[in-house]
Amino acid sequence: MDKQYRSVSESSVYAELRRDAASLPHVSQLISKDRIQGYHVCAPHLSYSYSGARVTDAVLDLFQDATDELDLIGQYQRILAGEKMNFTENRSVQHHRTRSQTDAGWYGEELDRIAAFSKEVRLRYKRILHIGIGGSDLGPRAVYEALRRYASATTDVLPIYFVSNLDPDDLLSVMSTMSFTDTLVILASKSGTTLETTMNWKLLVELAQHQGISVSDLEKSTVVVTSKGGVLDDHNRYLNIFYIDDAIGGRYSLTSAIGGVVLSCAFGDDIFKRFLVGAAHMDDHALNSKLSANAPLLNAWIGVWERQFLGLTAKAVVPYVHALSLVVSHLQQLDCESNGKSVNRYGDKINWPTGPVVWGGVGSISQHSFFQWLHQGVNDSAIQLIGSRASQLPYLPSHTALNCNLAAQFTAFVCGDSHPDNQQKQCDGNRSTTLVMLETLSPESCGALISFYENTIMFQGFIWNINSFDQEAVQLGKQLAAQLDTTSPQTNPILSAIYDMINPSNSLI
Repeated sequence: MDKQYRSVSESSVYAELRRDAASLPHVSQLISKDRIQGYHVCAPHLSYSYSGARVTDAVLDLFQDATDELDLIGQYQRILAGEKMNFTENRSVQHHRTRSQTDAGWYGEELDRIAAFSKEVRLRYKRILHIGIGGSDLGPRAVYEALRRYASATTDVLPIYFVSNLDPDDLLSVMSTMSFTDTLVILASKSGTTLETTMNWKLLVELAQHQGISVSDLEKSTVVVTSKGGVLDDHNRYLNIFYIDDAIGGRYSLTSAIGGVVLSCAFGDDIFKRFLVGAAHMDDHALNSKLSANAPLLNAWIGVWERQFLGLTAKAVVPYVHALSLVVSHLQQLDCESNGKSVNRYGDKINWPTGPVVWGGVGSISQHSFFQWLHQGVNDSAIQLIGSRASQLPYLPSHTALNCNLAAQFTAFVCGDSHPDNQQKQCDGNRSTTLVMLETLSPESCGALISFYENTIMFQGFIWNINSFDQEAVQLGKQLAAQLDTTSPQTNPILSAIYDMINPSNSLI
């Protein structure tokens, strides 16, 4: 294979980056009013501030040199042109096209079908039961939570009940308070064979039959989102079917039919289309070859710097916007499943760090939870705060107090607090901290935020020369679990022993 691409570790600026990382001053010595104003990018529907990151002008110049040398924008352009940039699966990467305002192609036709269908649904049904997992659950669930209060100001919002866990308590707790009458079921599975989704559907069928509802009647109130030609692709059985193709990974599927069907049915298609517009605006912004004017690219480089050169293994994401509380879980999957890799795009083992552990929680609740660890813990984590200048709801005093806390925590992470006579109060500061600010949380800004992170992760994959669009290791646990459903004598003996230990008939408790 022609090894066309290289990582930053193989670039001409790598030695200089390592040298600068070893001689960085405390960030409190760098930060100033001028730096706060200058280390700031205005992007579509949000802004990105990196004055609290542990970078200097010299480091940023090296980032620009490496951007050009590694042809990061050219690689992004090849994705947009439809080249097969998912190397291991020999596929193109099409999630940007699902929100293109000029060249959506087949995805645009599917969006028109979703819009027409959602209008009918909103007249016939009172609630939605959504069954999916992973990329078919976390993204739509996060955006529903983000926009349901915004949408309720102008339209009737159909409540969505999300079920994803294989644990039957998940579905049973939802169905204990919900009737099948006037409920639309959405079954979201790209393959149609995902274990959790399949088992939850079987349990739902049993519950329906217990209430005298036939399988056929349940299916006629069920819409499926799946791959064309898959096991669920049967228009004779279901109310309707919408498609997602192999060129869109599950965690990148939020702007496809995976997110489109459930969010359009809940909010109306106008809200979802505005969400797509915001994402498309950020996609266009990410094409800027000038680092200081490209927010996702800057965020990518600072993340690589924190992980690879400063040795920070984790990144805490803390939204000071309560409606974004579930976005952390979506980003965790998006980042960890994309860039949690130890092999490059050509299948070679690599010796440089890649994606961090992504974790976090909503502010200001997190201040009373894990912020003690962030400020004084022995280990260090990069920190990204997300804020909003205006609240979705008109409670100005509370929102002002919230943003006071946001500004205070940013300052504390960066500058710390010196107490030489009382080490119990000592906060060293120098926590590498960045800030994403929305004007307010709207469909456009929410779409832009999702695209900001998707493109950040894409650029980081390019920088590390890994494939951010497959997830081979996810299959191992599934394959092992499947062995326990067979009588094959080749079952792993360790697997069998562990299963015997946890089997109720062999309780050790």
